[in-house]
Amino acid sequence: MSVRIWTGSGSPYSWRVLLALRFKGIPYEEQVLSFSARDHKAPDYLARNPRGKVPTLECEGAVFYESLGILAFLEARFPDPPLLGRAPVESGRIWQRLAEIDNYLAPVMHAFFRPIFFGNPAGQEHAIQQAAGVIHLELGGYEALLDQAPWITGDAPSAADLALYPMLRSILRAAARPSVADLELALLPIAESYPRVAAWMGRVEALPGFAATVPPHWQAADDG
Repeated sequence: MSVRIWTGSGSPYSWRVLLALRFKGIPYEEQVLSFSARDHKAPDYLARNPRGKVPTLECEGAVFYESLGILAFLEARFPDPPLLGRAPVESGRIWQRLAEIDNYLAPVMHAFFRPIFFGNPAGQEHAIQQAAGVIHLELGGYEALLDQAPWITGDAPSAADLALYPMLRSILRAAARPSVADLELALLPIAESYPRVAAWMGRVEALPGFAATVPPHWQAADDG
């Protein structure tokens, strides 16, 4: 059995799959693509993933892209330990949270960090603050969930936790940039406004193999 994965450093979608591989104890070979070198648009990569995005995973001759599809494959091929639930209700709850993360948090995450990481925040302050407001609404919902259980969907980590964590880390990393220090985004330190979310993040970071999944160019960063 051979698993290969193509990722991009800092991609939250790549990170969630790496976390799943580590959680399940699946050996893999990782190739980190360079976005600046446009490795993800090279012909040999597009032959595997015609959308030219990350991640892409190959296992036993089958190729998958789109992170949720990859997670579903990994769960079916390597069912233990489970990430998508055992019982129907449990599975449905996890998929519900995954859909909420990708449909509601992901768009506002991109709206928040794109002008900070890839543009000039000057002149886009209002849009950044609007996005931060929506992020606070989402964080409030997760804070309430984590008042009921230690993990997003219950008493054990699931794919929902592994999908949510990289997005929140991306948001917090953007919020720590000096270029937005004057915007009073109220996202840092996270433990002050959302102590249960902060404690949950610590639990994710304590999962076996977590350290090996941190984006290479983040390794020395203190993201708050």
